[in-house]
Amino acid sequence: MTGKIPFYFYKKWQFYLFIIPIVTVIIGYIFVIGLGEYSSFINMIQVTAINTAVLWSGCMGIVFWTWRKFPWEKVPVKHLIIETLSITAFLLLFIAVRNYLAIKVNGNNFWDELKRHGGDIMFTLLISFLMTTLHEAYFF
Repeated sequence: MTGKIPFYFYKKWQFYLFIIPIVTVIIGYIFVIGLGEYSSFINMIQVTAINTAVLWSGCMGIVFWTWRKFPWEKVPVKHLIIETLSITAFLLLFIAVRNYLAIKVNGNNFWDELKRHGGDIMFTLLISFLMTTLHEAYFF
């Protein structure tokens, strides 16, 4: 794949308006019903919608950038390494900012918040890499 990337569907905001609410509700049910981490579904939906939108946009921006700069056909190993490191750095930054905001809101220290949100962090990392892998596989 050279030149322009045929990501027609991603250039349309309708995609984000369709998929982010679906993912938000699914993740919401996992956290509220499965893990019992939030006091209300509405409270969780607000947090999850913002997290999903930021993570999805950021990871897909990295995927699109690596496809343009380091195409699979020409430099597959470089593509994979740079994309993985970039997404990992983005996710760590996101988690650090999210944890900092949680500390400010809840008044806890860093380690308390890390223990409290450890499951959230692992789930965020896993789902982000899963979604990125699915996108890469689809366009490969």
